[in-house]
This record gives sequence, C-alpha cells and structure tokens, in this order.
Amino acid sequence: MAPSSPRNPLDRGALERVLARAAEIQSQSGDGADGTEVMTEEQVVELGKEVGLSPEHLRQAMAEERARLGVVEERGLAARMLGAGIISVSRTVRGRPDEIMATLDTWMQRDECLRIKRQVADRIVWQPRDDFMGMLRRNFQLGGTRFPLSRAGELAATVIPITNERVLVRLDANIATARSATARNATIVTGFGAAASGAAVLMGFFLPVALVPAIVLAGASAIESRRMHQAAVTRVRDAMEHYLDRAERGETVRPTLPSIVSAIVQALPRGR
Repeated sequence: MAPSSPRNPLDRGALERVLARAAEIQSQSGDGADGTEVMTEEQVVELGKEVGLSPEHLRQAMAEERARLGVVEERGLAARMLGAGIISVSRTVRGRPDEIMATLDTWMQRDECLRIKRQVADRIVWQPRDDFMGMLRRNFQLGGTRFPLSRAGELAATVIPITNERVLVRLDANIATARSATARNATIVTGFGAAASGAAVLMGFFLPVALVPAIVLAGASAIESRRMHQAAVTRVRDAMEHYLDRAERGETVRPTLPSIVSAIVQALPRGR
C-alpha cells in the first residue's frame, strides 16, 4: 500500500507550479497517455474540472493562447528606447465568429481605409490602401476622420469561439514602421547636434562648451521621439478599443447607400 500523504489544499499559485512541473517532467521522460505531448480542448477542460476551474474560463484562456500565435515578442533597442511596435487589445463579445469577422472587415475597410492583405478562417490581416482613392481619403481626411489605424503597417483581427454564444476578439496593430520613421528623425536631429559640436571644436571652443549642442539635441530628440511614439500608440490603442466597444455593444454593419435605395424601391407600390 502506498504511504498516505496529507491532503493539504493547494492555492492557485501552487497549482500552476505543480501543473507546469508535471508537464516538464513528462516532456523530459517522453511519457504520455497517447504517445504525444498535446491535449485536446476537452481533455484540458476535464483536467480543469478536477481542480475546480470553470470550463468557460478555461476555454477563454485557451482562446487567448491561440489568438497569441503569430504575434512576435519584441526585442531590440527601438522597443526599449521608444516603446512598443506591436499593440494588442482583446475582448470577449457575444456573437458568432463569422458575423463578428464580417462586421470587423466592413468597419476596417470602410472607416479606416484599409484593405485585406491575408485571410484565413479565424484571422484577417489588413494593410493601408495604397491606391489613389485611399491616399486621397487619408491625406484630406475625407469623411471627417484621421484614420488612426492606417498608421499601422498591418492590422490583424483574430476571432476564436469560446462558447456557442461568445467569442474572443483580438486586434494586433504593427506600428514598427512608423516607429522606425520617428527614430530616423531623432537620429537626424542628433546628427545635427554632433555636427554643430564638431564645428565648435574646430573653431577652438572650450570642449565642454562645444559638446553642449550634441548633448542637448540628443537628449531633446530622444525625449520628443518617445513622446511622439507614445502618443501614436495611445491613438491606435484607443481606436482599436473603440471597435471592440462597438462589437461588445452588439453593433452591426449599417446598410450602405445602395442597400437603402434598394429597400426604398422595393417598398414602393408596384403598378398593375
């Protein structure tokens, strides 16, 4: 008979460490219930039930994990100096995946001047329109909007079902290109400062005085570049949150003008 062990309850942190360690040990040993290291969604749900986790919360956590696939974690000097180049927001909303995806696609193409770059079953990637009308709308802000999401080189939407009635919606905006442009402008300003200091040294200025332009312009450009990028991040995040708010409220796509005209025509009395 196996020796008995105390049945002390585990808090959530201890439970997470136990499950992570068990998975690590199984991976190292090569053991597995079916010879693999993967589990189906239902197996995860059943395992969660045994430790008191809600099936709906587990499905939401799995949906969030699947939605993260394809999003690269940022590293590098630009991310440390200026801030994030990838902005992500997510929300659980009521609706069917195909309806939510279709609504998001209409909003992005109509209201943000974007076009589809890639599309799979649960994910759409848009990019700014580069045709004449697209550039005309953005440059002259036609329609009374500044098209904040067009600053993103790519905008992706992932819609993952959680239950029959609710889905997880995640939006990822890649503004690394705009961040690089901001960094280049800062480098140019810093270069002017360095050139001014170099000229001052050649003219015989006292070295600490000669270095003032380089130090001041380098510091000022770094501060201003970070401020500008953070402002851009805020505008893009606010815009994405705005669309998630609309989806959460259950807004649907408004009829287009041809649809309205068609409805009026169909409502008119017909001659006999």
